[in-house]
Amino acid sequence: MSPSKICPPRALFALLLFGVILVRTIACCNADETVTASEAPHRAPPDTFIFLVDISGSMKDNLSVAVQPRLTNQSKLEQVKSRLTRLTSEFPPGTRVIVSVFDGLRSEICDLVLTTPSHRDILSEKIAGIQSRDGATVLWGSVDEELARAEKLVAEGNSRVRLVVYSDGEDSDKSPRINHQTLISRYGHVIDRQLQLDWVTLGFDLNPQVKSALEKSGVRFTKELMPLRVEFQLSKNEVFPKEDLRLTDNSFGDSITRRAVDWGDGTRELLRKTTADIRPAIAHRYSKPGVYNIRYAIETESGQRGVADTKVKVIAPSLPEVRIESPQTATLGQSIIATAKPMREDWQYAWTITGGESESVVGPVSRFRADRPGEIELQLTITDPNGISKSVNRMISVQLPRLDPVDIQTQQSSPLVDTPTFFSARMVTDAYSYRWRTSDGQSSSTPHATFQFSSSGTYQVMLTVSDRWGQTSEASTEVKVVPPGVGPVAGFDLAPGAIALGSPVSFVASSIQEHDRVSWSIDDQQLSTSKVFVFYPERYGDHRVSLTVEDRFGRTDSQEQTFVVPRPDPPVAGFTLGANQFTVGDEIQLTDISTGIIQSCRYEITEHEPWVTRESKDAPRKRVFEWTCESVGTVWITQTVEGPGGIDTQRLSIQIVPRWTPVSADFLPEIPAERGPVLVRFNNQCTGDILRCVLNPGDGTDPIAVDGAGDLVHTFRPGRWTPEITVYGPDESEMTPVVWKSPSIDVRKPIPLWFKLTAASIPIGLLGLLGIVVCRRWMDDRAQRRSDKRLSGELILRSVDDPLTVHAFGFMGQNELEEVILPDQTRIEVRSNSDESRGNIEFALEMEYPIDGTREMVVLTPNEEVEVGNYFVTYAT
Repeated sequence: MSPSKICPPRALFALLLFGVILVRTIACCNADETVTASEAPHRAPPDTFIFLVDISGSMKDNLSVAVQPRLTNQSKLEQVKSRLTRLTSEFPPGTRVIVSVFDGLRSEICDLVLTTPSHRDILSEKIAGIQSRDGATVLWGSVDEELARAEKLVAEGNSRVRLVVYSDGEDSDKSPRINHQTLISRYGHVIDRQLQLDWVTLGFDLNPQVKSALEKSGVRFTKELMPLRVEFQLSKNEVFPKEDLRLTDNSFGDSITRRAVDWGDGTRELLRKTTADIRPAIAHRYSKPGVYNIRYAIETESGQRGVADTKVKVIAPSLPEVRIESPQTATLGQSIIATAKPMREDWQYAWTITGGESESVVGPVSRFRADRPGEIELQLTITDPNGISKSVNRMISVQLPRLDPVDIQTQQSSPLVDTPTFFSARMVTDAYSYRWRTSDGQSSSTPHATFQFSSSGTYQVMLTVSDRWGQTSEASTEVKVVPPGVGPVAGFDLAPGAIALGSPVSFVASSIQEHDRVSWSIDDQQLSTSKVFVFYPERYGDHRVSLTVEDRFGRTDSQEQTFVVPRPDPPVAGFTLGANQFTVGDEIQLTDISTGIIQSCRYEITEHEPWVTRESKDAPRKRVFEWTCESVGTVWITQTVEGPGGIDTQRLSIQIVPRWTPVSADFLPEIPAERGPVLVRFNNQCTGDILRCVLNPGDGTDPIAVDGAGDLVHTFRPGRWTPEITVYGPDESEMTPVVWKSPSIDVRKPIPLWFKLTAASIPIGLLGLLGIVVCRRWMDDRAQRRSDKRLSGELILRSVDDPLTVHAFGFMGQNELEEVILPDQTRIEVRSNSDESRGNIEFALEMEYPIDGTREMVVLTPNEEVEVGNYFVTYAT
């Protein structure tokens, strides 16, 4: 069988075409879509990398399509710099790295060959220093310059050059000279052959038609600034069954087309699509407790996939913390209220009481009474609607009621012999038992008792009270049994007279029997046992006097009185000086006019040691003090008087002035503005006691003196003079004269007569000279205009390539502008730039080439040969 029958030609061709497509597809799949992956197996790694980074402010432009709207201008650059740093760290040694940035202008950051680790450090520092200037985006011009550099490197033998462009949006140049078609036409023959161009769009994509044209020429585009990153956030790490768990997507990547979540309990869901400024989110509820693994996966339009896992714990529901609120201690028989916390209507409450009697139980509140001392245990069990129960216990200590202290009451503290005496307990109740005892053997078991003593003397009466739990309280009292008769009566009188500090005060006891004993005490201090007591007070204020009288049977009586030792009025300070101002050397008399009881008088003078005078009872107080002023200034004098009634002060100030007022020198000169000898007046503005003023003109003339503070006058001749004025006080032997120096006085010389006459004729001469200059200028301008209009001579052009080819054009001086056209359609304009007034003769030539429309201009002097384009040009006159 022939091969054509086994496999027809058309089928063989289709099979061959399918194999080529399959190999191409496998190669494309293995190649990296971005510059981060390794090269395709058939292509060696580039030996030169060129990075061009957009640093413009186009992120702030109002463009129509936002590829990565979450990126800001700052975050864009940070991601690009991070990407570049990571890429360059993986380059093999010997790789050349060129980094440039552009906005309105392109600038090179670095050009390094990575041979040592220090080169990589320098490269990292250069990349980290890239910053945005928020400028415009001149995209195509910057890419054109880098492609030209890459093409040159390829031509020099660098067969493996890779250019990576990071751009943000389209070209913002309103009148660009270069566009994408220009790049395709210029560099399409090297792109994807010797030169590989990768284009990463950062924030805003290029126009679809522009991208399509560039992709057809071999440019590879990607919109991913960084590798795909999967992130999500859970609202909680632990939830209860049937509670919402919210998942929010925080993933980063371009053109994410699919988001799926596996909740770990057999439920899988896809997240809905959202707008660019809203993050996708989804909620889920678990039905059973446990630990679940949540897996979140995303997929981009380019086929990249990312997966992230985390765990969430679903905990079984439990009742909250339950407690019992009640008092910790209670008294036997007291009603106790216990409350359950928290309280909910759908819960059931069960109370158990051990050691107490329940009065009522209403839901979460229980009332009971303690029936015996000791510990009472409360137990509360709470059950929720799901049947989950929780119990809590609380102990309450029950204490016995406190037995109040007992007290014995009686109305007879000194009963008579054989007289019934009634005693009573202050606390009387049927719950207590009473036991009375006396020191002579009497007893009783009633709340009230009556005892009768057969002889005089001192007896003890004791009472013991007991309750039913055995608690006891005891009390005792003492009674003095006296024979029949009247007891002592205490009384005393205060002797008449004024009471003063240190003066005697007499007290006399009255109604005292012969055998009675007396005891005097003042302010709780026992001082005397006589019937008449004399006391000398040592302090002011109240004094408490007490008298106690005791008869021979031990019966006592007391009386207490209070007397007052009055405090005198406080003294009043005062002194006079006679005047408020004194002169240095004066003697000042201080006259004391203070009043009241004064124990000491003290004077304090500023910057002087104080002195003190004291008053005694026997000698009169000194009323006058003398003091001599020794220094100038303000002096403060303070008088302080102190007496038994208190302290008082008075403060006065005086001014101490010198005998003469100090002299100050100050003059105001009046200097005329005229020339020649001038009369200058020095206005006297001095202060103080001035005796005379002396002017030393400083121009060689004699000094001028004036008495007192008068003005000084002097006529100065032309020149510069510095006069001085000396001011004298009233006492020249003690006071130094004060000297005032005047500022320099400039007196100009008078103008000579001949100069005045000559000055009158100067304006006329200037007018004539001005007329000559104007006329000469007009004539020069006229001659120049005539010269500019005349264009005569011959323009000679000789070909650079063929010296035998010569073109000559003659001008007859009729026009100021001449135009000629060469055989190759090159247009030449010739004009004269001659300036006849200055003697400058030159000509301007402008040549326009027909191929690209460019112009070139040159300036010639007569008979000068200049190379312009492909010609040697000479203008012969």
